[in-house]
Amino acid sequence: MNVDTNLGGSAYKALARKSGIYKISHTPSGKRYIGSTADLYRRLTQHRARLRAGIHPNNPLQNAYNKYGEGEFLFTVLAWVGPDDLLSEEQAWLDRTSKEKCYNILNEAGSCRGFTLSAATKRKISEKMKGNRNAVCSGGRKTPPSTEDRAKISFSKRRSPYPQVKSPSGDLMQVRPSLSAFCTEHELTRQGMQLLFSGQRKHHKGWTLA
Repeated sequence: MNVDTNLGGSAYKALARKSGIYKISHTPSGKRYIGSTADLYRRLTQHRARLRAGIHPNNPLQNAYNKYGEGEFLFTVLAWVGPDDLLSEEQAWLDRTSKEKCYNILNEAGSCRGFTLSAATKRKISEKMKGNRNAVCSGGRKTPPSTEDRAKISFSKRRSPYPQVKSPSGDLMQVRPSLSAFCTEHELTRQGMQLLFSGQRKHHKGWTLA
């Protein structure tokens, strides 16, 4: 998912520990998902991870992401708002956005009232979160994993040559699938992370050793 280039600098510097209203928009159509958060960078990484894993709780957004691909979606800050005013401001943005142009399922900001995940969605999320890719049942029997799934499971069990790190938002992560890919995804530099791993630096852009 792309990030609005008008923010200036890295996404972490622009968004970490800052509160506001944001949108995730499908650039060609203009359709968007609107939300609010006390930590924009953390929310960005959460949305990105869930969409990539196929477990985002907003089905319309996930379906669009699957159909069009990550490259057509943009994360934009709509307004910088203090934590106490987040819900009222989010509601104002939702009210001025037509339903036809909105991926949001709920009409009320910050509320889950009236919204229930289907049994299939709950099962899918549960399986993904547990890392159990062999839990698709048929007649009470587990379906054997495909060759692709077995390869993914094998890869996931490989030990990373780098120590576990902690993100600026407090999440513990393994450096995967490679240091270069990890740095690109989180807008870090190889040199900065290598200095962190060697103990020559205590942190790099808010990231520390776990």
